[in-house]
Amino acid sequence: KRWLVAALMAAAATQLPIAYDEAYYWTWSQELAWTYFDHPPGTAFVIWLSQALVHGLLPMRIASLLACAVFVMVHVWGAKQLAGEAAARWALWQPFASLMFCVGFLPATPDPFQCALLALSGAGLIAHEKRPFAGAFVFAAAGSAAVLFKISSAVIIAGALAGALGRGKRSSVIGMLAGFALV
Repeated sequence: KRWLVAALMAAAATQLPIAYDEAYYWTWSQELAWTYFDHPPGTAFVIWLSQALVHGLLPMRIASLLACAVFVMVHVWGAKQLAGEAAARWALWQPFASLMFCVGFLPATPDPFQCALLALSGAGLIAHEKRPFAGAFVFAAAGSAAVLFKISSAVIIAGALAGALGRGKRSSVIGMLAGFALV
């Protein structure tokens, strides 16, 4: 059943006309820069890369679909780590109950990429319990990369960092600093 939902999303990605926001970010990809009027350069770079491989609307949408797949996989993994197998099965379907996820994340806009990267960052916090340095590194690297798509990611990462440090996770600071430095 989950593959049917994924197939429907892929079919929708091929049929939906280009979104206004998508065209806006596509124009940015024609002249790459470090920053733009209202967003960092991440989306423009992903569109530029997809167009360098294959021209057209579909490659841009495939990048968004891949970001959605990353989010679902990380979401399921996190639910399994925190609450077990039954929670993981529920987590598999949870994103598909949202119209924003099923349709709004199809265009190549910052949202699907920010979502996937913040999910990876959260996975780093979960993994931190067993592997402090590696978990902290993933948290920081993915969180920093999310800032390349939306500045608001910095607030989310700062809150998560404050929460982790407030719980006595100071051993993770070196891993976090290494991850921030990487990006």
